[in-house]
Amino acid sequence: RAMRDQIQARMAELQSEGVDFFDTRYQSVAGTVPQKYRTTYDERFAREFQPMIDQCAKTLVGGKYALCTDARAYAPTHNSWFSHAPTGKPEVDLVNSRDKRMFTDPTGSRCAGNTKPMLLQTYIRDTGEVLSDLSMPILLGGRHWGCLRVGFDPADVLAAK
Repeated sequence: RAMRDQIQARMAELQSEGVDFFDTRYQSVAGTVPQKYRTTYDERFAREFQPMIDQCAKTLVGGKYALCTDARAYAPTHNSWFSHAPTGKPEVDLVNSRDKRMFTDPTGSRCAGNTKPMLLQTYIRDTGEVLSDLSMPILLGGRHWGCLRVGFDPADVLAAK
């Protein structure tokens, strides 16, 4: 919750400086599988928030990822270890080049659209891993932007008890 609050506050500051986080003119990145998209804010978002989401994932028991998606499930960045340049090999890029994607699977769509204080789901990720996903909405100026998602291995959480 503290990380979501920090991200939300910084996004509000950047928005007041003119960054349009509600830009939904997604521009397809040619030759990417899975498909990637650019927005007017994705590079700024990566610079500002990737260190924060990296830290979030690393400090979470069983943490595998942390990312923010807008209300349409677009992730302008992902953790640094999942944001490698596309190789052109879909099986490699599915795992290692996950930034700038739309996560419109049922779990990702529910996360993106959720406005309740939190949503906990367990699912089979497109990489084949079974993970739990905890998401919390991000609001900008009272308007729902999207969410912070954190994914973790529930077995690691149980083992830590």
